Amino acid sequence: MDNHNDWQAPRLVAGEWSTCSSTCGTGVMSRTVECVAVNPISSAPIKLPMSECQDQEQPKLFESCEVRSCPLQEDSKLNEDEAPNQWRYGDWTQCSASCLGGKQKAALKCIQVATGKSVQWSQCDARRRPPEKSRPCNQHPCPPFWLTSKYSECSVSCGSGTARRSVKCAQTVSKTDGADAHIVLRDDRCHFKKPQETETCNVIACPPTWVTAQWTECSRSCDSGERRRQVWCEIRDSRGKTQRRPDVECDANTKPQSVEVCSFGSCARPELLTNRVFEQNVEQKKLTLGIGGVATLYQGTSIKIKCPAKKFDKKKIYWKKNGKRIKNDAHIKVSANGNLRVFHARMEDAGVYECFTDRLQGNVTLNFKYRDFPATRPDLSPKVQLPSNRNKQRPSTEAIREDVIREQANVLHKMNVSLIEALLTAPNDEKAREQLKKYGNELVARWDIGHWSECRQKTCHVAGYQARGLSCKVTFHGETRNVDNSICESLASVRPPETRPCHREDCPRWEASQWSECSSQRCVGSMLAQKRRNVTCRFTNGTTVDIQHCDITNRPATTMDCPNQNCKAEWRTSDWGSCSSECGTGGVQLRLLSCVWISSGRPAGRNCEQMRRPHSARACVADEPLPPCMPTASALYQRDASCQDQSRFCDIIKLFHSCDSMEVRQKCCSTCTFVERKKF
Repeated sequence: MDNHNDWQAPRLVAGEWSTCSSTCGTGVMSRTVECVAVNPISSAPIKLPMSECQDQEQPKLFESCEVRSCPLQEDSKLNEDEAPNQWRYGDWTQCSASCLGGKQKAALKCIQVATGKSVQWSQCDARRRPPEKSRPCNQHPCPPFWLTSKYSECSVSCGSGTARRSVKCAQTVSKTDGADAHIVLRDDRCHFKKPQETETCNVIACPPTWVTAQWTECSRSCDSGERRRQVWCEIRDSRGKTQRRPDVECDANTKPQSVEVCSFGSCARPELLTNRVFEQNVEQKKLTLGIGGVATLYQGTSIKIKCPAKKFDKKKIYWKKNGKRIKNDAHIKVSANGNLRVFHARMEDAGVYECFTDRLQGNVTLNFKYRDFPATRPDLSPKVQLPSNRNKQRPSTEAIREDVIREQANVLHKMNVSLIEALLTAPNDEKAREQLKKYGNELVARWDIGHWSECRQKTCHVAGYQARGLSCKVTFHGETRNVDNSICESLASVRPPETRPCHREDCPRWEASQWSECSSQRCVGSMLAQKRRNVTCRFTNGTTVDIQHCDITNRPATTMDCPNQNCKAEWRTSDWGSCSSECGTGGVQLRLLSCVWISSGRPAGRNCEQMRRPHSARACVADEPLPPCMPTASALYQRDASCQDQSRFCDIIKLFHSCDSMEVRQKCCSTCTFVERKKF
């Protein structure tokens, strides 16, 4: 029973071996292998997928063979001609590159001589297989093309924005895909139309949103007041146009406040000691200050300012800087005991600091200077705490006012410095660049240009190139730093080129002769001629070679337009021809008109269009009355007595066959009737 089951199980069955692939010497035989099973009812074999027999040992599909040994002195030419299958070259393949040199290969085939059909390679004699045949192709340089980057993100999410990309004229000089594969050229080197650098994006309407105006001034200068602003609902359509909409179209839950409470402290202000002046010693790294006066400190100092609040919950004390409430962060914070802490002060920390409980407790003005600057004032107090100045004579009101104005100007200057610092470190932003232009008198921007690299040129007929580094440097307050290149593009001169073409010393170069005299050349336009010169490809020793050995993309121009006072066009006329009729009115006379250059008499094309055009036809004027004309053929066809020629120029219709216009048909009815009937 087991043997019967094994007989029915899938098994591999090998077919007959084919004939040997070679008539002499070593060849190859092949055979097919199938996975089959026996139908238990009909005992007929069933062909199965090869996966059903994958666990069985695979028989050989190929076997070496040798019908007979080949003769040692066999006439190869005779055998090749007598062989039923022979090697032949087919058509050339497509070139592997469109420029900078590629390769073409000739397809090798085994052809059955009797039928001319292609058969498997194994049917041809492997010993006589010819070598692979190839040839170079497309050796010319690559033409310039527009190199584009990907578009940036859209400037807005809706309402018609703009996406940008860079578009540069480039030329491929290397088959590698690295940074050296292309060089950047001037835009005029690319002959095709330049692609757009911007495109419109997100052309969809925006949903209704709330828009707010600026807050008004607080209604009171002390104690609690209120300030207001306008809030309205607005939409922006797909073209970017805004339109005000009813408030019900916007979400009422997200509507911003239009009124809020504002306070600048109690109206009952304490008497502040504004005449205190403190200046830090350079050795001091940390300071504790009190309320009142003006302090000039070094940048980088850590500061604590005490708030003189008594019998008040110090956790509720808050501080303001320049009227704006301070929020705690890693740099500046209000501690649990109500003191203000500034860690490693910066120049932008300058300003007026006020301490509040339920009312204003006092203020202090902080100014900062760089630590490496020499002090401009003597240290008025060795103590860290601000002096009370009780025993000193107070300065006059005018002196205090001048100090305050001076300090305010200093604070404003430092704020400008901080703004410029932020703009210089901002990412590539057009708005930031426009803002920097306002401070152009305080900044000095320049390009820092590196040295040209060695000439990189692989073949003489393709131009090489040199590259150099380029960076932007800005000098601000005596300090020079590297910034984004877009800043120099806004503030400095035109960006210098980073690449330029070059040639190896052992390569031929273009040599151009002197331009011909402009006055002796043919005219191409009004007051304009075209001068010429010869351009050849030569080695440094003077040997002239074919132009394909030089860089064809950098070939100098052989023609150039030049001003020529002799290039003036005029209308020239021929003599009047004979009259079209010797009877009746005499008909008309015609003459030829031609636009020519005055200096050479050659045709000047359309350069006479701006001049008054002479008449080319006129009525004949006879010295004596002409006899009446005999009836013409047109009268034979004329049935309507009102169909008469009303113009002496109707005879010209016979020459030009121009009866298409209704006006002509009306004035030359008889002639047009004759012309039309003559067609049939």
